[in-house]
Amino acid sequence: MTPPPPIRNAALAASAGTGKTFALSNRYLALLAAGAEPASIVALTFTRKAAGEILSRILTRLAAAAASPAGFAELTERLTEAHLPAFADRPAVQAALRSLVQSLPLLRIGTLDSFFLQILRPFRLEAGIAAELAISSP
Repeated sequence: MTPPPPIRNAALAASAGTGKTFALSNRYLALLAAGAEPASIVALTFTRKAAGEILSRILTRLAAAAASPAGFAELTERLTEAHLPAFADRPAVQAALRSLVQSLPLLRIGTLDSFFLQILRPFRLEAGIAAELAISSP
């Protein structure tokens, strides 16, 4: 079997209900399977709700794969169908889940707005912004 190609940066644009959350969680899980540190992965979306759904989907799928052979087979099948790297075995999934949970405060799964604010906040004075930055609701 030929190994899958390396995972590259990607942007997904599609209508609601087309499987973006599933595709993004697949890519995130494949990066973990390929050995990426959870805190080194950035997954951004437009809404807090969508960001929460992405994180929930990642944790749920990883926990199911770590907990049972059937869950592991399901995750492996889905990643393989998408031509993405899969975990070698359940201990690798369990290690990835442990690493992900330990890294929760450092994860960058969120909104585009919050990501850009994280980058700009330390340099707001240099950018000529005197007031504290915050995301406001419409």
